[in-house]
Amino acid sequence: RTMKRATRWDFRSNNFYMRLNVPRSATGSEISSAFKVLSQLFHPDASIWPGNDSPDVRASREEIFKLISEAYTTLKNPRERAKHNRALCRAVTEERRRRYV
Repeated sequence: RTMKRATRWDFRSNNFYMRLNVPRSATGSEISSAFKVLSQLFHPDASIWPGNDSPDVRASREEIFKLISEAYTTLKNPRERAKHNRALCRAVTEERRRRYV
């Protein structure tokens, strides 16, 4: 089965699926695979950024790595994932109410 990617990647989003660039229907192994790819890119100790190890770049990688780690930790736990899904639904409902009131 081919996994459909999320429409856009946004690591600062409150939507953890967007942080990992996976659809909401992603399986646990798909979430793990996405995290593995992103963590290899953004791990603070990653050496794939030769000559680009200034303190600012390293701090940015640390920030992104923390955000994707938080998303992965939440989505890999079924109970936490369900809680996150409910929060997303509430946020969408609230947004719709604000638009039409």
